[in-house]
Amino acid sequence: MSAVFGVIGDIHARWPLLDTVLEALAQGPKLDGVILVGDFACAGRGHQQNNERRVEYLLSVDRILKQVGGLGVEVVYVPGNHDHPDLSFSGNIDGRTTTIAGMSVAGIGGAGPDKMGFSYEWDEDDIRARPMDEVDILVSHCPPVGTAFDRLPSGAHVGSEAVLERVQALNGVAVFGHIHEASGVGQIGSCLAMNPGGLGPPMAHPRAGWIYGTDAVVLKDLRNGTQVRAERQQGR
Repeated sequence: MSAVFGVIGDIHARWPLLDTVLEALAQGPKLDGVILVGDFACAGRGHQQNNERRVEYLLSVDRILKQVGGLGVEVVYVPGNHDHPDLSFSGNIDGRTTTIAGMSVAGIGGAGPDKMGFSYEWDEDDIRARPMDEVDILVSHCPPVGTAFDRLPSGAHVGSEAVLERVQALNGVAVFGHIHEASGVGQIGSCLAMNPGGLGPPMAHPRAGWIYGTDAVVLKDLRNGTQVRAERQQGR
């Protein structure tokens, strides 16, 4: 039987909505692990935080990871653009590859190429320079450009070309965050894809995601109970 992973979108310390998502994951299929796509709380812009605010932020991240860890399975994550890039809590796979239930999972934290002064931003060549193994699941906070997963309500695409290149080279699954309004599932080349959307504004909408091996991805809207599913299309 294929491994099953839960997926949670940008949390932004929205505690009641996180509780709703965790309840759905607990009541769903038995999980082998949980994937978080980043933006746990708001670290602010750059590193210009006093000690009190930094401690408050880190306590929020710790609280989130402990609550998600209450599901009783391994939790992995990448920092988002709102997060500090040097998060040292267990489970950070930014720039790393790990194995859970026989499946390889790698991460790309932060966001780019647009720069808005947030804590963790990069240029396209920074991502291209990173070594990356062939993996079953890629977790990237920033979505690939020119897809359904990086499109703003205005129609503008704000994702990354470098991330798109990584996704197009995969035959597994890729999950993204960052663009709260671009939730959904689909397929990019030979890679299944999901953006679970955000729990924080401008959407603040609870959704729970599931990855079934490299065969299917499911995203459920927890307000109306509807769900969308994408299964690997043969020959793609």
